[in-house]
Amino acid sequence: MNAEIISIICMGSGVILFALGGTGFKWARRFLLPAILAGMALLSGFAWWACLGYAVAQAVTLCLPYGERTPYPVKGLVFASYALPSLFFGFTAWQIILGAGCFGFFIMSNWDKTARSFPWKICEAGMGFLLGATISALILQTMR
Repeated sequence: MNAEIISIICMGSGVILFALGGTGFKWARRFLLPAILAGMALLSGFAWWACLGYAVAQAVTLCLPYGERTPYPVKGLVFASYALPSLFFGFTAWQIILGAGCFGFFIMSNWDKTARSFPWKICEAGMGFLLGATISALILQTMR
């Protein structure tokens, strides 16, 4: 499979499954998305153990709480943790963008001055895109 197709699958499944997971299908975001991203990494030539480690660690991080009762500093740590599993595949600037972007999306979706123009579904889709883009960037680094 070529790099462009893998990138489209990573980012597209990130957007769709992350947003779907916020609509009641939590398993799609928490378990199916990490499995798909790990599968794309495996098809790209990453070691099976790195892909398995990523899938398990990403599933764990996507189960961490960021709801209304979670304090904002903890939410920041939760969103920053989303990038940690991808270290199984190396390093990219997208890992920093992922954590900061997810926290930024969350704040924009919940801040009274921006919440009406930045609804939660856009926030979820953006978070999923960043997750898929991070894996896509790591895959592209190794395929070239």
